[in-house]
Amino acid sequence: MFIVEDLLEMITMQKKLINAFPKNVDCNLILKADNRPTIVKKRVIAGHQQLLRLDWEEEFSINEEEENIIIENLKNHIKRIRCNYFI
Repeated sequence: MFIVEDLLEMITMQKKLINAFPKNVDCNLILKADNRPTIVKKRVIAGHQQLLRLDWEEEFSINEEEENIIIENLKNHIKRIRCNYFI
């Protein structure tokens, strides 16, 4: 039995996420915050089967600067959207 370290998993998932989007998908609304830790995940594996996953995370509120960035990004994005559907 061993625990898979989350760093390798994180790097792999980042590459998969980047490659999953077509080149014409705008990802500018994703706000990267360097001051926030990511969720720590540990997987307990026996043989080739995952027995358990343990997650640790801290909840943080966004600060005023992050809020303003999100609002401005949304305003700019909304100006460029063409909507064909109305709800």
